[in-house]
Amino acid sequence: MLYTALAEANPAQAEPFPRGKMGTAYFASGTSILYARSGWDKGAIWFAAFCSPTIDVDHLPPNAGNFVLSRGRDHAIVDPSPYGSLSSLTSNAPSVEAPGQPDGYVPSQTFWSVDTGFRWKYGLPGGAILARCDYADQWRFREVPSPIKLALRDFILLPYRDESGAESATLLVLDRARTRDRAHGLHLRFRTPVELDQIGNGGAAKLKDSQVSILRLAGSGGDTQVARKEGGDCFNDQKYTRGNCDAARFDIGEVRLVVPGTDADAVFEIDVAPITSATPKASALSATGGRAWLVERGGSRWVVAEAAGAEPLTYRAPLAGATHVVLPAKAEGAATLAVDVLATMDDCRISIGGESGRKLAGNPLVFATGAECGVQEVPRTPVPANVEGLKRAGAAASGTGTAPAGPA
Repeated sequence: MLYTALAEANPAQAEPFPRGKMGTAYFASGTSILYARSGWDKGAIWFAAFCSPTIDVDHLPPNAGNFVLSRGRDHAIVDPSPYGSLSSLTSNAPSVEAPGQPDGYVPSQTFWSVDTGFRWKYGLPGGAILARCDYADQWRFREVPSPIKLALRDFILLPYRDESGAESATLLVLDRARTRDRAHGLHLRFRTPVELDQIGNGGAAKLKDSQVSILRLAGSGGDTQVARKEGGDCFNDQKYTRGNCDAARFDIGEVRLVVPGTDADAVFEIDVAPITSATPKASALSATGGRAWLVERGGSRWVVAEAAGAEPLTYRAPLAGATHVVLPAKAEGAATLAVDVLATMDDCRISIGGESGRKLAGNPLVFATGAECGVQEVPRTPVPANVEGLKRAGAAASGTGTAPAGPA
């Protein structure tokens, strides 16, 4: 009623929403939710990621690291949390088993965090989105600090067009957490509106116009499971406490994994594409001091690498040009890193974090390699805050959207 009254008090000529002049990503700072889309057409990729501390006035469960992903009218990854859920496990949020929590809360995140949030949020040319959610503070109990000292979820969204021109996307989700002992595990779930078929270390299904696959690329342990759950709630089943409820308000399929502690990690690749598309799995590259994968989509190549610690990260990348995204091991890594590249007959041998090489901005590190393994810095644009920032981003943008990302 209030909005209607305000609108009637200030009548204005109706105008179409200026989609062509708007940006494609923005950050809602009040709720700490990142929104992104590949374009403004009906077949566009939609993505939203949550990294919120406690919000006292809302009815959301504790769900830092939760996300959803759609392609056009097809919802590939959904949040089916029942109303009133008090558990992270009803969503797609990661969670760990933490000591010192009240009875009934484990293994969910809790409600007293203050430091949870995105450590970075960047857009790249071509529409790629990079974001890191640091949710280690989600196990703070009132004034008692969280016993979890490391809990990170990285998102790398790579939108592209396939050979037919249809919009598609690959989303890499990288999780790392440090817990007290092996029995305190990292709980992961990825939930879809349809039943999944088991495919290797993950599952796949067809939607209306799209196909979705959820595949585990790497991990420190645990068995990846594909399951179906019927709709329900968190209050009429005696097996549920507030923190262990994994009910869904409608029938779903899910991929789930419990990674044993103490240093738990897992990497998943989620692809959403036309039903007729063939989407090859990302391939692991030879690496030391961390891990790296090659993703080839829409005529472009991406190398996604993850440092293991303070030691230099080295890996072998293809001679053909690629865009490289290198994630630091800590919540916030070094401000600058040295990138040293050696061209051989077979590949580009890349060393990051050593004493020699070209200094580039870190947190995360983004660069491109081209002919003869030459290095070029790739501009990173902070995702603007709120709708006014979305307007400014659109006004300043040129050539952004769903064009193939990275050098061909």
